Amino acid sequence: MWAHAAVMNNHGQNCCAGSRTYVQEEIYDQFVARCRDLALMRPVGDPYDALTQQGPQVGVGRLLADCWQIVGRLIQANKNI
Repeated sequence: MWAHAAVMNNHGQNCCAGSRTYVQEEIYDQFVARCRDLALMRPVGDPYDALTQQGPQVGVGRLLADCWQIVGRLIQANKNI
């Protein structure tokens, strides 16, 4: 899915990450479910391992910023945390 690749490109650590995707309302739930599935299947780990697609973030500040973005979007979408 190209939208998933756009968000995950460069691990969201530069201004080229595609952090916004416009989705038709009719397919929104299906789209979000598919994005979630792809994110859960993404190999995370040692950046020197050829199978790893997502290594560590640049630092604690970047990690915390990412976490707060996730929390904010869940709240904005009226999801229970």
